[in-house]
Amino acid sequence: QRQEEAIEAGKKIIQETRGWDDVKQITVSQRSKEEAHDYRYFREPDLPPLVLHEAFDIADMKRHLPELPNAKRERFIKEYGCNATDAASLVDDRAWAKYFEETISELGEKAGAKKIEAQRLAVNYLLSDLRGLLTSIKKEIGATKITPENFADLIVLIVEGKISSRSAKDMLRAMEVTGADPKELLAKEGFAQISDDVTLEEVVKKIIAEHPKAIEDIKKGKGGAIQFLVGKAMAALRGRGNPQKLQELFNKFVL
Repeated sequence: QRQEEAIEAGKKIIQETRGWDDVKQITVSQRSKEEAHDYRYFREPDLPPLVLHEAFDIADMKRHLPELPNAKRERFIKEYGCNATDAASLVDDRAWAKYFEETISELGEKAGAKKIEAQRLAVNYLLSDLRGLLTSIKKEIGATKITPENFADLIVLIVEGKISSRSAKDMLRAMEVTGADPKELLAKEGFAQISDDVTLEEVVKKIIAEHPKAIEDIKKGKGGAIQFLVGKAMAALRGRGNPQKLQELFNKFVL
């Protein structure tokens, strides 16, 4: 366009090296050349001539392109509630983005009314727990034994309160080793979350008896001591206790 305007204005086009000014969005002259050989031009035999004509439909080519990273990031944020950092992390690796979308597709059928909560939880477990697990065993996402369907089932078990976050981490490792469905592991391996009052009350009373100092702290208004006791109870229950119910029971028996 610059050269066309120069010719139409009667100016001579000189041989020169031009640079791009990104701020002004124009090219600028850098240095002139007197002869073509100053550029050390030579023909590239492996590059055939490229002739552009009216049949070269750029719009049609764009329609046939796969979804580009920027568009995918924006879609993940808009459709799945990802934040910008998580969306970028997922899109940076095509295999992870594919695994994530297949998981979300499964959740659409399994999570029901808790779909939004399940989607957000899936992002967290995918980028932290699953990625951390695979990194530790030096395995790519494409080689994992945990299918998107089974991963979605795990997320649903967490959302429905059938397993605790601690049990979920243990179950994830078991799934990677065996390739088993989390529902099968829940039935066979004792991953189910313990929520019945009788069992929990027994553990709570035992923890209260073992930690009188924490009980004094709670009565003095130190709220952090409750979490300390809940942590002890969770350890006694091997991570399978319902933390919300445990906290309610400690409040009931201590306060």
